[in-house]
Amino acid sequence: MPIRSRMKPRLLIPLLALWGLTACEQPTDNTATLGSLSGLVLDRNSGAPLKALVRATVNGVSDTTEYMDYSWLDPLGTYFLDSLNTGLDTVIVSRELYYTQEYLVDIAPGANEIDFYLEPLCPYDTLVIQGLQYVRILGQWYAIGCCDGKYWEVDNTVFTVKYKVGVSAEEIAVLNEILGIEVIRSNERGYFDLKVPEGTDPLCTALAYLASGLVEIIIPGTFGEILKGSK
Repeated sequence: MPIRSRMKPRLLIPLLALWGLTACEQPTDNTATLGSLSGLVLDRNSGAPLKALVRATVNGVSDTTEYMDYSWLDPLGTYFLDSLNTGLDTVIVSRELYYTQEYLVDIAPGANEIDFYLEPLCPYDTLVIQGLQYVRILGQWYAIGCCDGKYWEVDNTVFTVKYKVGVSAEEIAVLNEILGIEVIRSNERGYFDLKVPEGTDPLCTALAYLASGLVEIIIPGTFGEILKGSK
């Protein structure tokens, strides 16, 4: 961007004229040319809110160094970016286990609201969740043992979670309502067995739950039987 120089006032301008000029000038409101951007980031399949990284760059140029702002979402998916330059801005939304999305947004002065949707990786046949690999064969998910390489059939009805310290019961209730999750049982160690809604993909649901940012550990349920033909 070209550097604009500012002209210094000439010393020969009469003081009276200079006083008259400054007296008539109105204060400039720099915030009038700035805008803010807020909204939700949601799982495209389930509509669940996601904790993700939102990045905005000025003038639609993704590698600009003139202005860049980052916003980590709160656990229920709300983001807020302030003091954005107006005009076409590139907004990049990213989250682990989701495809990164890039949007061209026309930022108007003042408040702007827009929701973003991320596509999960789970529609494909391989997935890694918290270090454990899963593969889908003929519509059924299997967990691959990290040590023995054996394939264990995933339970399509339940997964287990442990919430992060400080997560409130209200946050959990809101997320469960959005995803249609039912709490089956819990134990004294802080683990909860959750029922997957009928007709939904168990790993897609677990993935959306993990992306909420509320859980520390998530474990899709598996059966004790090994897939025939696996190692």
